Amino acid sequence: MQLFLLFVIWRIADFFIAFATQSLRLANSRFSFGFQPRLEDHLIPQLIVAFANFDGVHYLHIAHDGYQQYEETFFPLYPFIIHLLAPLFGNSYLLTGIFITNLCFLGGLYFFKKYLEILGKKPQTILWIMLFLIFFPMSFFFGAVYTEGLFFLLVTSTLYFAQKKRYIPLIIVGILAAITRLMGIFLFIPVLAILLGEKEKFSLKQKNWKAKIRALFNYINKNKKLVFLSLTPLLGLFVYMGYLHSTTGDYLAFYHSQNAFNNGRTADHLILLPQVYYRYLKILFTASHDVTYFVAVVEFTIFTLFLIVLLYDLWKVWKQKYSPEKINLLGLNLFSLINLILPTFTGTLTSTPRYVLLSLSFFLRIAEIKNIFVKIVLLCLFGILHIILLSLFIQGYFVG
Repeated sequence: MQLFLLFVIWRIADFFIAFATQSLRLANSRFSFGFQPRLEDHLIPQLIVAFANFDGVHYLHIAHDGYQQYEETFFPLYPFIIHLLAPLFGNSYLLTGIFITNLCFLGGLYFFKKYLEILGKKPQTILWIMLFLIFFPMSFFFGAVYTEGLFFLLVTSTLYFAQKKRYIPLIIVGILAAITRLMGIFLFIPVLAILLGEKEKFSLKQKNWKAKIRALFNYINKNKKLVFLSLTPLLGLFVYMGYLHSTTGDYLAFYHSQNAFNNGRTADHLILLPQVYYRYLKILFTASHDVTYFVAVVEFTIFTLFLIVLLYDLWKVWKQKYSPEKINLLGLNLFSLINLILPTFTGTLTSTPRYVLLSLSFFLRIAEIKNIFVKIVLLCLFGILHIILLSLFIQGYFVG
């Protein structure tokens, strides 16, 4: 009931912000909503339509018309579910997408709470984790026509089913996660940590590298069923890659099509994090102070904050004595770090404040802050930035 109440308050607050923002009439004159089917009757309020801005338009196009050129960068599960359920909503693809993301986020909160309880988190700590997640500046994407709500559900349910050793649903949600977002394949890390955490302690104390490698392979062979189980999310990616090859001739079309969206991403070679930092420092010191500049500051600040907190969390967890919980938290931390850093290899921090919503170790760590005043201040800062960024998004400014 507590989770449901938080969810309802969050939804009401975001819709109120959207309503109040639209009355200010500060819309971006260069942005226009691009999805027309089923909106010609103008029955859907604009404040709801605005929750499908930017990427949401592409998901609706895919759900309605199938993949068009370069849209392969958007993974297929979410638009497929929209297409499948649209008849239940009078073939309104937009309302279907809104319903799916909100329902999935609510379900994800439930599984996340259950997972945290298994970890032994106290009810008060769990409440703080939920509050930080819901107040986070970009949490409104959990209720928009984006994959965040669905992916959150699949990630948290994967963690839960792995903890409960329920292997059939674990395989299913793991595969579905990889058909929702590329990051889904990296769920093998926390899953493997959970499944092997209760096994005998593994160490590499051998004197030479050959002996270390032999010991590693022996350990994997001894637990090969669990290792194979943890790798099942890869099947989801292989399915999508097979589809892409049959339709475009390119297994990696989801990656190579990035350049077509003029979002600053580089898809022909990898760019290292120091180069990305250099680019952003140059922007911060030379660019004109407009909305784009403000968004770049937010991207840089949030990325740096998450990087510092996640590295600190990794250090704190690593110092703990060996236990299943330690291995579990290490797996979640590595998934969170990869979720943070992987997008930067395209040369930009664009959308990072949205992607970090799934770097869950961050929220676990800041909820452990002892000083209640610091936590309240942080919560207020999150809330203020949430209002600003949601207002910009509703008005047609790209913030993630």
